[in-house]
Amino acid sequence: MASRTRAAAKDRRLKPARARLLETRTPAAVRRIARAFLTAARRAHYRLQAQGDPEALHDFRVALRRLRSTLRIYRPV
Repeated sequence: MASRTRAAAKDRRLKPARARLLETRTPAAVRRIARAFLTAARRAHYRLQAQGDPEALHDFRVALRRLRSTLRIYRPV
């Protein structure tokens, strides 16, 4: 039970990068978020081609899905 309490408390605290993101204007924040998902997709794509990592395809698809969702949600911005 104590481990769950510690995990919940840890989840409530924001990492410094996330806290700074909340203080950033929306267009710049969206660019940073999208860039992070694009970087994750590139890394997974490299792992898929170079190393044959079995989880790489899943990671690639997840990163692309998150990138598409971010761009679709923030399209008006």
